Parts: sequence; structure tokens; C-alpha cells
Amino acid sequence: TRVQEIALETRVVNAVASLHGAFDAMPKMCVTVGMREIYSAKKIRLGVFRDWHRAVIRKALHTEPTTEFPVSLLQSHPDIKIYCTHFVAQLPE
Repeated sequence: TRVQEIALETRVVNAVASLHGAFDAMPKMCVTVGMREIYSAKKIRLGVFRDWHRAVIRKALHTEPTTEFPVSLLQSHPDIKIYCTHFVAQLPE
């Protein structure tokens, strides 16, 4: 785990999506956990509830595992569950 600065682009997107555009209320720093720590967990549970996550989930589940898209590395974890909304689970029309 480590403390890291949140990229300006991420802060803007999160402020629009979660804080109704209140950019000043968006934190500048975060605590992040590395993939080694995540993968070594006995159980992994992911909650995926935003509409834009649809593409993330599709890529995470149906592409070759790669460090360029770290969540795809979890495909081989022995106990992972993903919880998502109906919209996120739907195939695009």
C-alpha cells in the first residue's frame, strides 16, 4: 500500500461523476493497493456500478491477461466475484 497523487484527469472525471462537478471537493491524494497484495487475498469482491464500467468489465473478463490492464490479471484468481448492475452486465446494443 502507498499514498499517491491522483491524476488531474481522474479527479475531473470523478468530480463530474460522483460530486456533481464539485472539483474542489475531490481529494488530491489516495491510498492505493498493489496487484500483488490484491491477488494474494483469499477472496476478491469487486463492485461495479457505474455505466462506464461496462467496457472495463468486458475487457477484464474477455481479453488476455496483461499488465497493461491490471484487472485482467485477476481472471485466474481462485475466488473472485464481481457484483454489477443490470446495465453493466448487458451486452451493448
